[in-house]
Amino acid sequence: MKRHPYISYTFLSTDKQDRVMSTASYRDIVRTEIATETLNYAQALVMDRIYQVRDTDPAMAEELRAKARKIHGLRASLRTDEQDAVRAVIDEWTPRIRDEELFWRELWR
Repeated sequence: MKRHPYISYTFLSTDKQDRVMSTASYRDIVRTEIATETLNYAQALVMDRIYQVRDTDPAMAEELRAKARKIHGLRASLRTDEQDAVRAVIDEWTPRIRDEELFWRELWR
């Protein structure tokens, strides 16, 4: 398997690395990485809020943990061969993480 010098494959198991390299273009891989990092940032915002409220409002912290798990599940479901889903994540979540007020409003709907 030929590895691209600018792509990190450490998050993929060996069999997934082979599958990604055989079916995905560089553009697909980069787009998937962008979506993944977007969701990482969103989850970081939620985790930060959990740490702020965990001692004063345990119920809110638990609700936020559930939201964080949903974000994690969405991130884990991203695949380079499903670019429609990747684009949808980028289109939906990028505006949210750029505007924290929008992020929290959208997260609770």
